[in-house]
Amino acid sequence: MGRCSMFFDTLKFNDSRIRRFNIQKFSDEEETALRMKYLHLFESRIPLTSLEIDTKHQSEPEESFSNMQISYSRQTFVDNDCCEELMSVCGILLPKVRTTVPKKINRDDNIVLVQSIKNNLRQISLSVSNATPVIVQGPVGSGKTSLIEYLAAAVGRHSVPHLTKVQMGDQVDSKALIGTYCCTDIPGEFVWKSGPLTNAMVDGHWLLLEDIDCAPCDVLTTLSAVLETKSLSTLPGCSNRVERLHSDFRIFFTRRIISGHYHDATFSEFSSHNRTIIDKFCNVVTLKYLCREELTEIISVKWPVLSKITERVLEIYFNLLDGSSKEDLATGRPISLRDLVKWCKRIAQDLR
Repeated sequence: MGRCSMFFDTLKFNDSRIRRFNIQKFSDEEETALRMKYLHLFESRIPLTSLEIDTKHQSEPEESFSNMQISYSRQTFVDNDCCEELMSVCGILLPKVRTTVPKKINRDDNIVLVQSIKNNLRQISLSVSNATPVIVQGPVGSGKTSLIEYLAAAVGRHSVPHLTKVQMGDQVDSKALIGTYCCTDIPGEFVWKSGPLTNAMVDGHWLLLEDIDCAPCDVLTTLSAVLETKSLSTLPGCSNRVERLHSDFRIFFTRRIISGHYHDATFSEFSSHNRTIIDKFCNVVTLKYLCREELTEIISVKWPVLSKITERVLEIYFNLLDGSSKEDLATGRPISLRDLVKWCKRIAQDLR
């Protein structure tokens, strides 16, 4: 990459000329693939500073090229350094979706990036970069869906069809995901209607299957075959479906973990109770309870008006959390982070 950059600098190629050169030689998909292929080499570097030139370099125009080269080799990417086709999420470069009407979302209003959330986002982003299916598991209300939606919004996948969500349950069978033949107004005529899984695999969209632990056995068997072969060709009646899997297709799962001592347990203690036949094809990301320091940071960022009573609010929350882990309250479910967020919103509105 460095030699290529020096080559273009020698030819005095600006960004527009480089863009025209790429258009002549590569398609949009090939150009994005090449960017991903070579830029991922920088992900393993230890970040020290950003690529932005500091005031010291600006004040010393006579600085030798060798010194500048050493300086740049010790630096890493920031969001402003990425081109419009790429997005940096926790240090992982991901391709963005090109939409005709871009939807601007202030992601900082939806989620506060404390350290544990950054670590989880980085794991999910690495799986997306490697085209590995992801299972995000954790207790009810821990933010499993929110993390995936945050990542999808970061790369321009704000809504259907770029991101499709399906709530799993007994009423969802394999035909609902893959598709089936439906009758028309003409007697004896049937047409094929693709399901969300087929559409995502063909068109290169993201698919989120929520609460995979509630899915029937036939759905898990179907998903296992799809993840293993990366196609639908091995399934009955689908031999001519999805001839080629789209390179942008990604699939995510969320899974609830119910354990009375979850916040004290390690991954090995409860993973065996929640493991399914699709786990061997997926990267499993486990969301733990946020610590008091991280919850304090979240409350201070989202609701500054609660700064004087934050410690008291968290004390009540952790007392309820410990009590609900032993015995369910009147609501019939344990206390979760979602309840804390709703409570803080109501208190903040009353104090305004």
